[in-house]
Amino acid sequence: MSFTQIKTCLDILEKNPTIKNYIVQFNFNSSGFMYTVERDPYKNQINQQMNELLDDGSHSGASWGMMLRTIQAILNGVLPYEEFLDYYHIEQCENKQCDNEKCKKYSNTKI
Repeated sequence: MSFTQIKTCLDILEKNPTIKNYIVQFNFNSSGFMYTVERDPYKNQINQQMNELLDDGSHSGASWGMMLRTIQAILNGVLPYEEFLDYYHIEQCENKQCDNEKCKKYSNTKI
């Protein structure tokens, strides 16, 4: 899981409010995002759409669950979006994908 993947998913969710709301309200603590089987047909459909839109095929189950919990934390304000963007910019700079001056000062920072 990378901050780039999270940012991509957040951008996708802005265009898909139903899936965004599903993630915000999701709370199956015993099974989490990895193992939840939605019994409600409507929620099952949303869950399938979420998987199709957000899963780029690079995740293990743990990576998928961690990414969705991080997205949920951002959407619920537990992890402020601005703080997330700082981590995202650091990652972009480390990967030589960002020309932002803010990132350049973090070029030796590990997260």
